[in-house]
Amino acid sequence: MMKCRLFFLAAVILVAAMAAAGCTPAETGAPPTITGVVNSTRGDTILVVEGIDRPGVPQEEWAGSRAINFTITGDTVIERDGEPVSPDDFTGLKVEVWADGPIAESYPEQARAGRIVILED
Repeated sequence: MMKCRLFFLAAVILVAAMAAAGCTPAETGAPPTITGVVNSTRGDTILVVEGIDRPGVPQEEWAGSRAINFTITGDTVIERDGEPVSPDDFTGLKVEVWADGPIAESYPEQARAGRIVILED
C-alpha cells in the first residue's frame, strides 16, 4: 500500500514538473492530437479532418470523422522534415497536429495548435 502511494506521489510530481516547465504534448513524445488533411483555412485557422484525401470536401461527406479547427499562434511550431517552415497556404497538406491547451468539444472541435508537422503536399 505504501509503495502505491509513493508511486502515485511521484507521478503527480512528474506531471506537475512538466506543466511548470511548459512542456507541450509534442515535446513529451505524446502522439499527435490528429493526423489528417487541411480541408480549409480562414485567417489564422486551419480545419484538419481525418479520413479525407483532398481539400474542399463538404462537411456532409466527413461528418462523423474527427475534425478540429486549429488556431495558429506566434508560438505554434511548424515543421517539415524536421526543419522549421512557414507555408503560405496549408490547404490540402497532410499534417500531424498537437493541440496546445484544452480542446473545445464542439463539432468540429476547436483548439490552439502547439505543433504542426507537414507530412506531404
